[in-house]
Order: sequence, then structure tokens, then C-alpha cells
Amino acid sequence: MWDNGLMNLWESWFRAIPVNRSPTRVKTSPLSLKNLAGAFVVLSVGYGLSLLVFVVEHIMGYANRQRDRKRRNNF
Repeated sequence: MWDNGLMNLWESWFRAIPVNRSPTRVKTSPLSLKNLAGAFVVLSVGYGLSLLVFVVEHIMGYANRQRDRKRRNNF
């Protein structure tokens, strides 16, 4: 891979490019719950959806077991 130049090509793609930064500092503020509210909403929706699917799977499984028991008893 070195002989055909692939390693040099890949190295040039992923090599960090130095950035000239000015000596001025940008004031940053710490994260608060207000900044993370969207992430918590998405997380809550995901948890709710997974709980709903879990309950539906258990209900469907219970219904299928009952149906199978009735079929076995009829024969």
C-alpha cells in the first residue's frame, strides 16, 4: 500500500491542518439544563416509544399463547 501511494493519499486526507488562532480568548459559559432540554426530550420520547413497543409485544405474546392453547384443546 505504501508502494502504490495509498498510504500517502490517506494520510493527506486525514492529516490535521494547523489553524492560526488569534491570542484572544472566547468567553464560554458552562452548560445548563436549558441547553440540554432538547436532548432530554428526545431521550424521553425514545424511552416512551420503547416502553410502548415492549408492552404491545407482551400483549401480543399473551394473545398468541391463549390462541395456541385453544387450538390444542380443540383437537
